[in-house]
Amino acid sequence: MGANTNLKLSLFEKLYSEEDADFSCPLYEFTMELQAALEARGPKGTLNELLQERLDDFKRDEEQIETDIAVQQHAKDKLLIELKRTENALQVLEKKRSTVIGKKKFALAAMSKVTGQETDTRINDLSYLDGDDENRLQSFLWLLQSKGVKEDVLVKGLQQFESFCILVIEDAWNPACVSLWMEITTKLLSHLSTALPKLQITELRILSEIVKRSCNAANQPRTTGHPQLSSPICNAVVNDNGLQLLIRLLNSVNDEVKTEAAVCVTAVCNTGATKEMFGQLGGIETLINILNKSNSEGVLQQALIALWNQAMSDYNKTLVRTCNGLAPIIGMLHMDNDIILENATIALGYLTRDDQNKVAIRDCNGIEKLLSTLYYPNESIQSKAAGALWNCASNAENKAIIRQLGGIATLIELLYSSHESVQENAAGGLWNCAVDTENKKLVRELGGLQPLIGLLSSPNPAIVENASGTMWNCAAVAENRVALRKLGGLQPLLMLLWSKNENIRENGAGAIRNCSFNDQNKIAYRELGGIQMFVELLDKTSFRVLEKIISTLLICSINAENKDVIRQCNGFPRLLDCLNHPEVCIREKALGILRNCSTTAENRLALIQCKGIPRLVEVLNGPTETLSPSIKEYAAASLWNLARDDNSKATAREDGAMNVLVRLLEDSSEGVVENAAGSLLSLTINADNRDHIQQIGGIHKLVTLLTSTNEFILENVVGAIKNCTAHNETNQVVVRDLGGLEHLIKLLGNSNDNIVREATLCLKNMASNEENNTLIGTA
Repeated sequence: MGANTNLKLSLFEKLYSEEDADFSCPLYEFTMELQAALEARGPKGTLNELLQERLDDFKRDEEQIETDIAVQQHAKDKLLIELKRTENALQVLEKKRSTVIGKKKFALAAMSKVTGQETDTRINDLSYLDGDDENRLQSFLWLLQSKGVKEDVLVKGLQQFESFCILVIEDAWNPACVSLWMEITTKLLSHLSTALPKLQITELRILSEIVKRSCNAANQPRTTGHPQLSSPICNAVVNDNGLQLLIRLLNSVNDEVKTEAAVCVTAVCNTGATKEMFGQLGGIETLINILNKSNSEGVLQQALIALWNQAMSDYNKTLVRTCNGLAPIIGMLHMDNDIILENATIALGYLTRDDQNKVAIRDCNGIEKLLSTLYYPNESIQSKAAGALWNCASNAENKAIIRQLGGIATLIELLYSSHESVQENAAGGLWNCAVDTENKKLVRELGGLQPLIGLLSSPNPAIVENASGTMWNCAAVAENRVALRKLGGLQPLLMLLWSKNENIRENGAGAIRNCSFNDQNKIAYRELGGIQMFVELLDKTSFRVLEKIISTLLICSINAENKDVIRQCNGFPRLLDCLNHPEVCIREKALGILRNCSTTAENRLALIQCKGIPRLVEVLNGPTETLSPSIKEYAAASLWNLARDDNSKATAREDGAMNVLVRLLEDSSEGVVENAAGSLLSLTINADNRDHIQQIGGIHKLVTLLTSTNEFILENVVGAIKNCTAHNETNQVVVRDLGGLEHLIKLLGNSNDNIVREATLCLKNMASNEENNTLIGTA
């Protein structure tokens, strides 16, 4: 085969060299097959012919396989359809079988009843019928409706149905079953009237479970925060005099009946209306009577649970007090039973939301006992006792009582608890207590600021809110402001301004504002980047927070370096934007900051470049109802500062500043008049402004003010007239014609040296007019 064979062999080798994990073995076999076929054909055989033949064969094989696959898939699809039909048919048959069996057993039981051959077993099986939930409900209803059933058989049936109620799935509460549940409820209420404790206990348990499940079904789609909806079952209980029946059962001599009746009351009275109705029917008084007389811890537990559930109603909060119920609840705090203690503190937590109850509890020594309960070695009880004290501490006298009983120290100690609910309520109690000035100081003296600062970094927003609220109150005391800085509290407070929680931001801003009254804290805020934060938040926060932040910035802007930082962090445009804020207090404080900042040359230039003068004029030209005395005073003071810049004097006139300032000379507020006159004092250094003020009637108003008794106003007015009459004969004549000479001469005897100096210089200017000179000389 020579060279031809070598060429073919090299091709085979190339084919085989293709590495593929899935096809390497078949490829080897195929290569060997081709080689053998080619050798069999001898020298005349060609590789191309052989490959073409094989390709034709492969194509035919592929088509046949595709056909076979399609046939088998069709057969499979038909089998699947048939299987689905069979399964559906089987389900239908099983359901029919279940229904038939149920009806059969029902019929057998009925026949047994009719023939007098009923057996305990058949009655007992009624609540365990095979079949759907509807059949079970019908069977149990049949049992309740049957007469002459033995007590022990009925007890077993009730117990079995109680198990079903506990395990029942939600489908049992579908609309089709509601009427059955309603009938069962009505029948249970009827049975409960019979004084058979053994039956009543289980019937009450079933009724409680039915009510709970029905309420869950009624409220399932609702989200947290919506009022509880009453279910049809609850309405049926109420409408069938069920509340009256439950109250009677609370007076049972059997403790288990009392216990289950209390549980049922808690389940049924789940809306404001039913709670109030329970109170009106005497239920609250009955529960209080149990607390006074019962020795059973189980009864006391459930009575307390029922009582605090009813105390969610404002009506019942009052009723507990008027029925003398606070004392027995407080008495429960002596019990050495965790469940009783916890529910007693929960009850007091709800009851202390009523202001009169806070006083009554104090009169019953309840605050002292709650403070003692804080030492009980159970964090849940500690938390709830602290919560009740938190409520009590909103009363001014209670704040003092808590302090006198050592409660501040105890609450501070609880801040170190490892349980968040304890920390939250202890901090809440301190927040209310720290409204009292003595308590503010005591928190610091007892080392309370340090743990409060630590709680600011808690991941629990409620804890942070209460801790920051307490610090807000405490920071109202000067010594606490210093302590907070030294303890490193300013930085964590600043970080609260970025919280996602509005209340936390407000509390943090309030504490920051109070601390800013300390001069060292003003510096500390700047060093911590606080001034930049305040400026950045001016257009990014709600009114509640903004009011405190802008107040802080106003206080901090007294410091010279802080004024520069406000400018450097682009604060002036934001402050000018605040002049459009709908709240007067925001506009006032923004103007106060501009007034403070404009006392330096660099800031004046920056404000002028930001169009500060026309914005101030715009504010003063606003509707009268938008102009508070402070707005007018601060705006005029800001213009006074800006007018000290020589380049701004002409600009101020062109922007209409002189017109509004002249109008302000007639304002009823002396502070406004003083600053308006001061602004005109600076502006009239400019010669053109002297002419302008005369043209707009300003000279007349200035002369009128020469009779003012306010020394600050007088000094500015005389100074402004002095400027207006300098090298301006027209103004000199106007002042004389308005009777100004007489007033100016009279002021030479004023006790204020500054006024005398200004009046003297003014008369000197006036004397350059010959007639004025003669009048002055003869005066």
